[in-house]
Amino acid sequence: MMKRGLCIKLVLLVAIAAMAFGCATGPKPACPIAADQNFEFSFPGQTPKVDSFYVILDGSESMAGSYGGLKKFTCAKKIVLFMNQAVANLDLKAGLRTYGLNAVPSGPQTDLRYGFSKYSPEEYANAVMPLWGPNGPSPLGLAITEADKDLCSTSGRTAVIILSDGHPSDDAVKAARKLKDRMGGKLCIATIAVGADASGKEILSGIAKIGGCDASFDAKDLCSGAGMTQFVNQVFYNQPKAAPPKPNNDIDGDGVPNFKDRCPFTPKGAAVNENGCWEIMGLTFDTDKADVKPEFLPLVYKVIPILNNNPGMKIELQGHADNRGAKDYNQDLSERRAESVKKILVDKGVDAGRLSTKGWGFTKPIVPNDSEANMRRNRRVEVREIK
Repeated sequence: MMKRGLCIKLVLLVAIAAMAFGCATGPKPACPIAADQNFEFSFPGQTPKVDSFYVILDGSESMAGSYGGLKKFTCAKKIVLFMNQAVANLDLKAGLRTYGLNAVPSGPQTDLRYGFSKYSPEEYANAVMPLWGPNGPSPLGLAITEADKDLCSTSGRTAVIILSDGHPSDDAVKAARKLKDRMGGKLCIATIAVGADASGKEILSGIAKIGGCDASFDAKDLCSGAGMTQFVNQVFYNQPKAAPPKPNNDIDGDGVPNFKDRCPFTPKGAAVNENGCWEIMGLTFDTDKADVKPEFLPLVYKVIPILNNNPGMKIELQGHADNRGAKDYNQDLSERRAESVKKILVDKGVDAGRLSTKGWGFTKPIVPNDSEANMRRNRRVEVREIK
């Protein structure tokens, strides 16, 4: 397999290099594929979405025009050879049809140059290389009609790739529509505009839209390895499905995941405890005391900017106690602790009408009352927004 792969690559590189050498004189070409002839194409983990491809190559007289120092037809051939290099590892059927290469009016105006048969990259390159022209008229519609006949036997999904400057002498759009009507979702038509003017690009773009995958390209964008990779990705491969959005596991962004958050939708900027509830974190009270020590005042003041940022917000200050002492006594103590915090906020200018208080006594410990440290932790004030 490695020897065969190396042989394929050598054949394709020789083909591309030979064409590049033949076009080395004159202005810098618009299609400098020679610079990328050693490009290592890679499509890791991707699966083909087509079972066959079929190239229709414009060899009509208009393709003799210059395209950045090259004949349009020469550039089109280079594009086909470069694509052949990019898809060399795919197991497909393939076809190659030209039109307009015969200058004799009575001669065939379109010819099947390869297939339609099992794809061999070496044989495909050998079919492209001898093509010489361009010469005759531009019956793209006829070429598409003949392609329709060639593809009658295929049952899989096919990519038809048209390289042209977009000036057919017949109704190519009608022929493309007929082909699409017959093949339906099994057909993708990709067009590559080679030195096309605005009207030519419009015609080719219209054909691509009929083809169902809206794959309309400009030849100059396919001359680099990156550009050809993008083309092959879109036309030959299934696109990786985007990863589903990650669920929002922290709906209020307070750092506590939803499954643990007992107080969802806390306001932005509010400090929360391990339960996700707004608390004046760090504030604690001495045993049997309700006054706020001076060193804890800055912690209380942190409530003020949140209220300022939410002018319509009203809050309830909820005092708590540890479990030492009688229930009724601790209820009163917890209420006085909440009132102490309220007075501090009012003294700093907060409207008293926005503040209410509540005491929970020792009924809602945040940690077990089984140590001095834990009992201190339970002597606290939490904050709830009143909806």
